[in-house]
Amino acid sequence: MDSISKKIKAEILRNIPRNIPVSERQAVIAGIFCSAAKANATAPELSVRIEEEIAEGIRKLLNAENIGSSYSDDKLKINESGEISGSEFKEFYRICFNGAAVDALSSDISFGRCFLKGVFVSCGYFSDPQKKYSVELHVRNRRITNLVVMMMRMQQIDPLIMEREHTDVVYLTDGDKISDFLSIIGSSSGLLDFENVRVQHEMNALVNRQTNCDLGNTKRQAEAGVKRRELFRKLEESEEYAKLTPELKNVVKLHNDNPGLSISQLGAMMDPPISKSGMNHRLQKIMEIANNL
Repeated sequence: MDSISKKIKAEILRNIPRNIPVSERQAVIAGIFCSAAKANATAPELSVRIEEEIAEGIRKLLNAENIGSSYSDDKLKINESGEISGSEFKEFYRICFNGAAVDALSSDISFGRCFLKGVFVSCGYFSDPQKKYSVELHVRNRRITNLVVMMMRMQQIDPLIMEREHTDVVYLTDGDKISDFLSIIGSSSGLLDFENVRVQHEMNALVNRQTNCDLGNTKRQAEAGVKRRELFRKLEESEEYAKLTPELKNVVKLHNDNPGLSISQLGAMMDPPISKSGMNHRLQKIMEIANNL
């Protein structure tokens, strides 16, 4: 498990209140073990492969339900040491695999939010936002996939789905949807870190756009200056140049001496200074004369 995903999962389990309603605690447990079920399973798994730091938070939830558990070989297993046996545990959460589960659970918003917390803890992946925006939930059982998608849509999040190596991947790539999802599963620090990255990316994109715009303007300005300079030289070599007013002759000289300046800058250098529109008017008038030669 990558460090970002592990950090978010640990935060989710750490932020589950001690006085959480029983139904919500059970929903988190349901999400953890149901999303680990194999493709053809009709009940949740009795073990989940998970790292030790995450396992401790799950064990606290199971202990609150008097469900015994043990951790070894990267697996958290439900054992018979609690008041609820493995068979009873499976029966309790078998409803999630029922064909009518989507309809039966669709009205319970709080159950859905907590179920999604458990799903992410069990099979969620959060990519490095510096590289790409992506949240993935890897679910092997199609009935649970349908349940996950329904619960996300209940929260106004419409996910994408693809199949990868016989596993359904329910995923998000839209930044706003990812932010909403992180908020729903209770990862405030993950949400803050993600939004900080988004802001930085947006600022970088804005700077790049501005830089590209400035470069484009500079290029166009230089090309226009070269074109005007060629026309003005043509005009200076003709008889029409002598007919120009002193003001227009001054514009020609000022432009030829400073071909890289913008029209606003040229206007500011006139004596007395004139506006950009005024300078542009004089330049256009001179160019019209030069073009008619």
